[in-house]
Amino acid sequence: MKVCAAALKAFPQFNSSLDLAHKELVLKHYVHIGVAVDTPAGLLVPVLRDADRKGIEALAVELNDIAAKDERVLKDPAPVVAVSEPSGLTLQPVAASQSSLA
Repeated sequence: MKVCAAALKAFPQFNSSLDLAHKELVLKHYVHIGVAVDTPAGLLVPVLRDADRKGIEALAVELNDIAAKDERVLKDPAPVVAVSEPSGLTLQPVAASQSSLA
């Protein structure tokens, strides 16, 4: 999550939305990261707000707090990383256990 937040700060065009009415790219001045978690009830995507301003430990604590509040979350969820951008293209999700960074 921290690496994704840093990448979004370094490349702000990926932390943006497309305003079709004004035909412009709107750059966001905040970094919110959604973490997709597979649960028995379906996909759950908690959002960690201002991820770029928080340390790794704070992000982990916040994600665990969100998971604890939602009874649908498995005890050991399998997070995935997916990046989407305004054109509608979405990169293939990669399970954390399959990542070379894991």
